[in-house]
Amino acid sequence: MKRGKVPRVDPGRTVAGGMQAAAPGEVTFGAARRFVYKIDLVNDTEIEDAIFGPLSLSHVLAEPAGAPPLAAMKGPLRGEPGDRVGLVIIGGNVAVDLLRSILTRRRR
Repeated sequence: MKRGKVPRVDPGRTVAGGMQAAAPGEVTFGAARRFVYKIDLVNDTEIEDAIFGPLSLSHVLAEPAGAPPLAAMKGPLRGEPGDRVGLVIIGGNVAVDLLRSILTRRRR
């Protein structure tokens, strides 16, 4: 983002299939350059934990592509300075097999 050019990456495999773009769109990139001050990465285990937490505590089902903001705040961005933090966690679009797997592993 600092270079001002849209980056291209090999997205690899992830439970968050909705985030497997090789490059952000121009509008998304422009908004990120304007409003995002830090970017970090989370892994599939952290994403699954971010799905399980709200589901078990509040009955809110975050989809895999919607859970990474919470995963980042619980992990690599924990303790970042700031008075207010807003997370957009979208949900509902979760494959039944993935949800079953998450619930089975977390209930042990």
